[in-house]
Amino acid sequence: DPLADVSGRIAATLVDEPPLTLKEGGLVRRGFAKDLDELHQIAGDAKSWMARFQAEESARSSIPGLKIGFNSVFGYYIEVPHSQAERVPASYVRKQTVKSAERYVTSELKEFEDKVLNAEALSVEREYAIFQELRAAVAAELPRVLAAAGAIAELDALGSPGDVAAAQRYVAPTVDD
Repeated sequence: DPLADVSGRIAATLVDEPPLTLKEGGLVRRGFAKDLDELHQIAGDAKSWMARFQAEESARSSIPGLKIGFNSVFGYYIEVPHSQAERVPASYVRKQTVKSAERYVTSELKEFEDKVLNAEALSVEREYAIFQELRAAVAAELPRVLAAAGAIAELDALGSPGDVAAAQRYVAPTVDD
């Protein structure tokens, strides 16, 4: 196969059933780009990350009632009951007071929030950039692609009459005087 490298790169990069439009995501195969896979995982795995982070923070700070939450106004936060306020680590930054608790953020939680909220948009951008790189690489091989296409077209044109003759059981006529 004279274009195995080109077709292999396309197959390794793109999913088997790509979307109709290029800028909606879902175009690049999982496992192709580690950073893209991480964005997909962050966007799809926020709840399990929050549960893991909550368990880690609760154990680290010795605050049994610690909870991780999210709301559309304040984003992600760590909620600590007022009764446990003296155990709050110095690395927590107070964000909001509510009836029965204080809400805090940490640099790690803020970083996660930025990643989660931007993961989908970033993944679509990254997929499109990967597609553009692939398109440029294939375009650089255009002479080889056109030569292969020409050879295939010639073989098709030469072979088609034989296929039809075999399928229709045509025979050569007997010519006589």
